[in-house]
Amino acid sequence: MPVQVDIIDNGRGIPEDIRNHIFDPFVSGRNGGSGLGLTMVASVVADHGGMIEVDSTAGRTAFRMNFPVAESGKPASSPPKPAKGSAE
Repeated sequence: MPVQVDIIDNGRGIPEDIRNHIFDPFVSGRNGGSGLGLTMVASVVADHGGMIEVDSTAGRTAFRMNFPVAESGKPASSPPKPAKGSAE
């Protein structure tokens, strides 16, 4: 059974015209936003073998993250490999 984390707020919601792209780089619904926050969240979730979904309407936005659970004594996934050219 996976671990599920839900984050829910009661804000204005995510505008419909960007809803399908909120995890893409440089997409933001805020003035002055960089559009990198949710991109980084999706990347970290994926790096841990998880998935993230969003459901948003006016007055309620819910992000649902699911992560695999490791069996006792076994890692959930392989650790990431260092990038080429990086110091180990």
